[in-house]
Amino acid sequence: MLFKLKSFLYMAMKHIVNDYGTKQYRLLHSIEVFLFIYFFIRLCLLYLMFSDPEQYPFYQYDYGSAFFWQLTINRKSNDSD
Repeated sequence: MLFKLKSFLYMAMKHIVNDYGTKQYRLLHSIEVFLFIYFFIRLCLLYLMFSDPEQYPFYQYDYGSAFFWQLTINRKSNDSD
């Protein structure tokens, strides 16, 4: 396992050093940044939904939030039984 981790880190560093500044590198990392921001916003909205579901009913519009909302409703109904 340690060898695989070292190999992974080596290949990641090699990718950064060899491809830094190329068009493909910039495209790849701009997509990574976009996806990070997208999922961070979704996570923030999920937190808002759990903090105040009356004011932020985000579970009605997002499938991921609806999944977590159903999990909490099922958990609450099982706890009350």
